[in-house]
Amino acid sequence: FERFRSLNVRSNDQLDELVSQCQNIVQGVQPQTLRDDAQVRQSVSRELSSVQATLDELLVDRPRRRIIRSPK
Repeated sequence: FERFRSLNVRSNDQLDELVSQCQNIVQGVQPQTLRDDAQVRQSVSRELSSVQATLDELLVDRPRRRIIRSPK
């Protein structure tokens, strides 16, 4: 999460809030617990899916450039 903040991807308040939500979701959850406990794994997955849905709404489709290459 610190790595995201250090990248400075022209963040906005909504994106910062989503990062904080993700951090809160996984805070205190050990990797081995995720591997061993299906209930914890499902709970974390469900909460992160909610964050992903919000993130998907923030994405903006940018037009792609059409690159025309000359034939060889």
